[in-house]
Amino acid sequence: MKIVLGLLAGLCVALFAISGINSTIDTDGRFTSGIPKKAADRADDYAKQLFASKGGLVAVGDERLIKRALVVAGRGDCHVIGSSRAMTIQAKAIRLIAPECQQPVNLGVSGGSFEDILIYAHLAITHQSKHLFINIDHWTFQPRADDRFYELGDEYCNAVRFFSLQRADCAVQQEKGKRIDPAYALKNLRSLPSAPVKEYRVMPAESRNSNEAATLADGSHEYSLEYRQKMLRTWDARHLSYKLLPGPPSEAALEDFRKLLKKASSSGVSVAFVLAPYHPRVFECEVPAMCLALQTTQAASTALAEQAGAKLYGSYKVPGVGAEDFMSDMFLFPAAFERVFTFPKGKSSR
Repeated sequence: MKIVLGLLAGLCVALFAISGINSTIDTDGRFTSGIPKKAADRADDYAKQLFASKGGLVAVGDERLIKRALVVAGRGDCHVIGSSRAMTIQAKAIRLIAPECQQPVNLGVSGGSFEDILIYAHLAITHQSKHLFINIDHWTFQPRADDRFYELGDEYCNAVRFFSLQRADCAVQQEKGKRIDPAYALKNLRSLPSAPVKEYRVMPAESRNSNEAATLADGSHEYSLEYRQKMLRTWDARHLSYKLLPGPPSEAALEDFRKLLKKASSSGVSVAFVLAPYHPRVFECEVPAMCLALQTTQAASTALAEQAGAKLYGSYKVPGVGAEDFMSDMFLFPAAFERVFTFPKGKSSR
C-alpha cells in the first residue's frame, strides 16, 4: 500500500510539474483558460478569406471565434446580434431600414443567449459600430439559457465589466486568471486541426441550391438545401417549444439589458430590437406555454424599447408571413426578414 501511495504521490507531483511548465511556455495558448492561439488564428484566416469572397465560404466550426474575428478586424459599421434565428438577416435587409449602414455585418451565433448578446454588443461598440440590431427570442431575457457562450469566456467577462454588471461566474473566472482549465484545454485540443488550413472552400455567388451551409461575405448564414428539406419534413410540436424556459423574463436580465442600452447610448451607438415571427402554428397556441412566453417577451421588449427610445421592428405575429416563409419554426428565409423589416412600410412597428 505504501508503495502504491508513493507512486500515486509521485505521479501527482509530476503532473503538476508538467502543467506548470506548460502554462509557462504555452506559446499556442492551448492549456490556459483563454482562447487557444491556433483556434484564434484559424478563425482569423477564415475571416480574411471571407472578406475576399463573393458568394461566401462553406460554413465551418468555431462559429463564435469567426464572428469575433469579423468585428475585431473592423468589419462593419452596423451589426446584427442574436441567435440562429438572426443569422439569416442579410446586409440588404439592414439597408432597407438603415440606408446609412454601408457595411452591415451579421454576428448572430447558434444558440445565441443573452450572454452572447453581451459579448458581441461589447465588441461592436468598442469597434466603431453605429447601429446594433438585436434579435429578441423568447429565451433572451433568461440568464444562462445556453452555455455555448463560454467558448468566449474571457470576452464575456470583459463585457460584464464594460457594462458594469454583477455576474458571479466572472468573479470565479477572474480569480483563476490564466491557471490551467483541464476541461477547456481538452475540448480545444480536440477541436484543433491536425494541420493548418490554408484555404477554405468558396461557395458560388448563388448558393441557394447547395447541399452545404454557407457563411456569406456579410457574416450572415445560409442553410443548406438538404437541411431545409429535412426540417420541412420534421415540423412538430417539439420544435415549437425549443429552449422554452419556465417563468416570465428575468428582472435581473432586464436590468442588465437596460445597462447595455444606456452604455450603448452614451457611446453614440443606436440600438434597435428585431422580433422575428415564429411559425404560424405557434399563433394557434398549439403549445400554450410557448404562446405565453412569446407574449410576455414581446411585452417586455416593447417596454424596454419605449424606455430607452429604441426602435422595435417586426412582431412575433406579422401579417403576410406564412408557413411558406419558414424552413422550420426556428429559421426564416431572408425574404421573410425583409418583410418584417418593412412592416409597416419601412417604419418601426412600435
